[in-house]
Amino acid sequence: MSNHNKSRLDQFCWFVTSHRLAVLLLVLIVTALFSYGAFKIQSEVILQHMFPYNHPYLGLHARFSQVFGSGASGVAIALKAKEGDIFTQSILSKLQKMTYEIELWDEVYRVLTVSIASRSTKVVKALAKGNIKIESLMWPETPKNHEEMALLKKHIFSDPAHNGTLVSRDGTAALILTEFKENISYEQAFRLLRQLAKVYTDDETSVHIVGFPQLMGWIYSFRPHMRVVFAISIGLIILILFLRNQLQSALVRAGISGGCPQDQPFCSDHPSLS
Repeated sequence: MSNHNKSRLDQFCWFVTSHRLAVLLLVLIVTALFSYGAFKIQSEVILQHMFPYNHPYLGLHARFSQVFGSGASGVAIALKAKEGDIFTQSILSKLQKMTYEIELWDEVYRVLTVSIASRSTKVVKALAKGNIKIESLMWPETPKNHEEMALLKKHIFSDPAHNGTLVSRDGTAALILTEFKENISYEQAFRLLRQLAKVYTDDETSVHIVGFPQLMGWIYSFRPHMRVVFAISIGLIILILFLRNQLQSALVRAGISGGCPQDQPFCSDHPSLS
C-alpha cells in the first residue's frame, strides 16, 4: 500500500475515532431510515397488479372475467347442519341471509354468486299441453310450511344441477359459490370470509370455506408468528456470535500468555483438570 493511500486511510480512521459519537449517530439514523422503508414494503398479492392489462388479450380476459370469473379467486362456502338436514326454516333462512350478504359485497362478482337461494337458480316445471314454466328455486322467500318444504326437496333432489352440487346428496349441507374480483387482496378476502364464518356458526350450523383466497389468507395470517421466529433467530445469531467472540478472545489471550487463564475452566491446562 502506498504512503498516499496510508495517509488517506489514517485520516479516515482518525476522523472516525475522533468523532465516534457523531459517526455512531449517523449510522443509527441511516439504519432507522432503511428499517422504516423495510417495514413499508407490502407483500400483498393482487392479481390485477401482476398482469399487463394494456395487452389486448388480457383486456379481453378482463371482460370475460366479469361474466364468467377468472377461476383464480373462486370460493366455495358450505353451510352444514350439525344435526339432521338443512331443510328447516331457520337454516334455510340463514342460507338466504348469507347469500344476500355475499351478493352485496363490493369485493365479489354478484352475478357469479350462486346458491339455492339465488334468484338465478331456477327450477323447470312441466305444465299441461307440453308447456314448461321456469321459476326461481327458492327466491324471494323460503318455504313456510311442510308442503312447500317437501316440494323444495323434490325439486332439488330430482335435478342433477342441484343434487350433489348446490346441496349435498344427504341433504346435510348447502353450498354458496362466489368469485372475488382480481383487484382484491387475499388478506381482504380472508377477513370477509372469516367474519362470515364467525357470524353464521352457532349451535345449529357450521360454516366451511375452501378456495385459493382462503388458503392464501391462512398463510398471511401466520405473518406475525413468522416475525417472532425471525426476531428470535436474529437474537440467537447475535448470542452465538458473542459467545464465539468471547471464546476466541480467551484462546488468543491464552496463546499469547503461553498458558490457560484461571477464569477459563474449559481449557485443558486449567488446574481443576490436571
